[in-house]
Amino acid sequence: MRNKVSRTLWCMVAVWCLGFTTPAFSQKSDSLYFKFRDLPLDSILNQVSDMCGYYFSYNSDILPKGSLFTYNKKNTLSGFLDEILTGTRIIYSFYEDQIILRNLYHDWKWFTISGTVLDEETGVPLSGVNIYLDGTLLGSVSDTSGYYKIDRIPLGTYTVVFSYVGYKLKAYKLTSRSPNDRLISTSMVRSVIELDSIHIRADPIGYLTRYLRYISKFYDNFLGFTENANKCKILNPEVLIYNEYRGGEHIIIKASEPLVIQNDALGYEIYYDLESYIDDNDTVFFYGKARFKELPAGSKRTEKSRAQKRDNAYNGSMKHLLLSLITNSTAREGFMIFRVEGDSLSETSIREVENVSRLIEQTSKHSYELRLSNPTFVVYTKEKDKRHIENRSTEDLIEKYGQSSALRDFLRKYKKHQVSALESINDPVIIDENGNFKTPLNYITHGYLSLERTADLLPINY
Repeated sequence: MRNKVSRTLWCMVAVWCLGFTTPAFSQKSDSLYFKFRDLPLDSILNQVSDMCGYYFSYNSDILPKGSLFTYNKKNTLSGFLDEILTGTRIIYSFYEDQIILRNLYHDWKWFTISGTVLDEETGVPLSGVNIYLDGTLLGSVSDTSGYYKIDRIPLGTYTVVFSYVGYKLKAYKLTSRSPNDRLISTSMVRSVIELDSIHIRADPIGYLTRYLRYISKFYDNFLGFTENANKCKILNPEVLIYNEYRGGEHIIIKASEPLVIQNDALGYEIYYDLESYIDDNDTVFFYGKARFKELPAGSKRTEKSRAQKRDNAYNGSMKHLLLSLITNSTAREGFMIFRVEGDSLSETSIREVENVSRLIEQTSKHSYELRLSNPTFVVYTKEKDKRHIENRSTEDLIEKYGQSSALRDFLRKYKKHQVSALESINDPVIIDENGNFKTPLNYITHGYLSLERTADLLPINY
């Protein structure tokens, strides 16, 4: 579970770039009176952060589970940390306004990727190409010789994305289990996105009217219907281009360059490379690649508010669900999973799945296949349904699955919780070890999870 003070170390790379300065409080010479009684370590760190002006950065997994701490005396910050962390196998270090905590027996390891980007046709180096790790804050820009470098990357599995206006998006899967640097050079191919020129010439006013209607609908479908969506802005909507087919029943929207999304609720600016957006008779599919950038908080109060909102966005999310399936911890994380028994909802019942591990199978070292019944219902019990979308998510389920007695009884029982339905529309439904869909067009959601979209996106390993 996420803590409002904790953040994984890879996120600190981006936080350090904001130019924080070291607090005036000295960790070695200034003394404070530290008084805590029977508190968990994370609560103590929260209070110490308020007292001293330092921010603690750590992976919450290193904290002792179920342990309560008592401390009652005057000491320097360093002296206090030396004593309170005794026996926890946690060591600390200072970096500007950060106090970095890590496990004594698991030092973090990093690796670097670098390379050169060329035009495939001419062989000329490309300057200004955005190279980033999909779903992270880590990225770089190629220089005049086409060279780029991204360093201090935590070991793991990533998608390396090459994005350049006027060229086709390029991506490579990368897994690193050792701190060996990687060389990834590539060439890029030019691309052209065309407007529906026939319809524009035939009916320019009608085209503009439909454009405004479809783009307005795109905003809702792309950003989502949660509270966070109201705090999001697309800063460059002029890059959106639409084409319509079958009299407007089938809409395809593309972007001539990455969408820039300002999410004031969660404190991120997102650069989103839209790869596909299809609205087929009100059934919407879209996917793309995203790079995150921290927005300056401006105050400690805003920092804490954003941390809480990020926790809320993660809890009960699709990523939370998928990661809990991978680790076989759905019950502990607050998820209940149900399946339909019988031929149809109207004739049978909805029963809880007893052995959730059967819903997922590891198919390779870094991939898993979901085995969904149609539909598979999910209830998240640790957070109530938000009032402003409760009716919408319930109506979505009823509209999809009909006014069956089984569904009515089910919704009545769990009406205070977040209820969703997942269906596979093509096999296989594959996810990676980070909880991301590798086959995004092979599944569909209804209910609560269908309302959380780009406005609730968080970086990998947030």
